[in-house]
Amino acid sequence: MSNRLDPLLDRLTAGKQAWGGQGLAKRRRLLQQAVDGVLEVAEEWVRLACENRGIDPRSPQAGEEWISGPMTTVRNLQLFIEALEQNGQPRPLKLRKGIDGRSVADVFPRNVLDRFIFYNMSAEVWIEPGKPPTQGKLYRDGGALRKSTQSLSLVLGAGNVSSIGPLDAAYKLFVEGEVVLLKMNPVNEYLGPLFERVFAALIAQGFLAVTYGGAEVGDYLCQHEAVDTLHLTGSDRTYDAIVWGADAEERSRRKAEGRPRVDKPFTAEL
Repeated sequence: MSNRLDPLLDRLTAGKQAWGGQGLAKRRRLLQQAVDGVLEVAEEWVRLACENRGIDPRSPQAGEEWISGPMTTVRNLQLFIEALEQNGQPRPLKLRKGIDGRSVADVFPRNVLDRFIFYNMSAEVWIEPGKPPTQGKLYRDGGALRKSTQSLSLVLGAGNVSSIGPLDAAYKLFVEGEVVLLKMNPVNEYLGPLFERVFAALIAQGFLAVTYGGAEVGDYLCQHEAVDTLHLTGSDRTYDAIVWGADAEERSRRKAEGRPRVDKPFTAEL
């Protein structure tokens, strides 16, 4: 296993410093190349997803695969591009004071399309108490905030919604400034080669890699010293197995002792 995975980790580790120094223009180009890549593979993406779910790709049911796959991915990547075009400082719809005195920015919905698609939904950003309502330093500095703490993130991809894996990887790269190893979920790993085409420019420069395998591969990577942070979209059982152990007795003992198997920074949607 190490013969296959360690070279990927070595390449990404070498890319951490270079990624931190990429400027806004370079990051925009990489995002636009990814958008172009999604458009290129979109029909194949949906066809494969439909085939694996037993859906006729010419039927109305295929619309869900379009919306939850290529369309959502392109939309999110375009929003990242728009943020960078505004120097990482898109103007909030409204800036106000919350009841506790902190600044609150209304950020969504931004336009008629957002209001139509996400009816009756809204989003706010609550600024930390006592902090000014500023943003975008990470974008403007090209990742300079992380030059002293460059990170390699392992993203454990989701198996249900096909856009989640690539978008989790893009968020880690372009928002949190980390290089990424995306491990495909065995349920939809057939899409991995398409994602490698979508992100070919990032992969070629050592900022992203895609790998495959089951729980054994995931556990090896989670424990590997080269991996700095983790992100999972999946089951709470998977999260507990990674952090506390797959065996019920081990989990109980480790929780009682406050002694996790993996104590790296770990974000998750479960």
